[in-house]
Amino acid sequence: MRAVAVGMSGGVDSAVCAHLLKEAGYAPHGVSLLMFEETDNVSAREVAEKLGIPFSLYDVREAFAASVIRDFTEEYARGNTPNPCITCNRTVKVPSIAAFADQHGIPSIATGHYARVKKIGSRYTVSCAADAAKDQTYMLWALPQQILSRLILPLGEYTKAEIREIAAAMDFTCAHAKESQDICFIPDGDYAAFLKRAGVPLPDGTFADETGEILGAAKNQACYTVGQRRGLGLSVGHHMYVTARDAKENRVIVSAASPTAKTVYADRLGYLAAAEGDLQQETRLSAKVRYTTQTYPCTAFVDGDRLTVRFDDPLRAPSPGQSVVLYDGDDIVLGGIITDWSRD
Repeated sequence: MRAVAVGMSGGVDSAVCAHLLKEAGYAPHGVSLLMFEETDNVSAREVAEKLGIPFSLYDVREAFAASVIRDFTEEYARGNTPNPCITCNRTVKVPSIAAFADQHGIPSIATGHYARVKKIGSRYTVSCAADAAKDQTYMLWALPQQILSRLILPLGEYTKAEIREIAAAMDFTCAHAKESQDICFIPDGDYAAFLKRAGVPLPDGTFADETGEILGAAKNQACYTVGQRRGLGLSVGHHMYVTARDAKENRVIVSAASPTAKTVYADRLGYLAAAEGDLQQETRLSAKVRYTTQTYPCTAFVDGDRLTVRFDDPLRAPSPGQSVVLYDGDDIVLGGIITDWSRD
């Protein structure tokens, strides 16, 4: 039997992932990553015992703090809005499972993500899951080729309902557990409080319109998101939207018009179906700029290390620090970190 190291978080998805691999004839070895002090691996260990597979706890707290936490705090301090799950998958979660596998002579790795690995020519890419509502390809665009070449994603062929049915049939205690929508290290969703605990200074700032006129007092710019309308506490007689965050001046830029983007720019590119040097000419594709089920038709090209994506129709403006991911049908072509956007 082919050995495979399976990331097991204690949730229903990774539990069923391990079960499906065993049923398919693999020899799974459960790996639970200790990312921070509050990490709970009890459920994962129980599932491994029930399946009769080896289980290990792998301490990655130092790497998690140095990469994910540090990136999160530094990006917010710069006025960006990072996606820590993408950073974690690229720098900690999946590479750590691979590192554990290497240490134990295990050739393959697996996770419970809803996506599929696909080979197109000599390139590996991530392709959309059967369950469009649960598709997690957007979170995996930054994985390198050497990781994708050994990654197995069994849940890509299933719906969430089917996974829960399998878990219930196996009598897993996590079968009906509620899914968390929060960042794992900020379970209460209070980003500002977390940043303060992390030592990020958050002095009060100001609201300003797009001409630079000061409109009133604001909390620190890190406490707002692009597109935010509610909870601004700004009295000007009509609704205002956050259109940008100026970390240098600690200003929250607002406008009466909801921010929409026609063009998005990105760097820190990750190539999947495409290779470096591709997309130098304008190419028709579709793209996501946030973790949703919808893609938007666009034209994209790469100039050096900079990606330009022009959408057919304006869309709700994304926050710098988030990801733009390009698709050819169901397959990821490449992705990048958004640096800025424009209305035209």
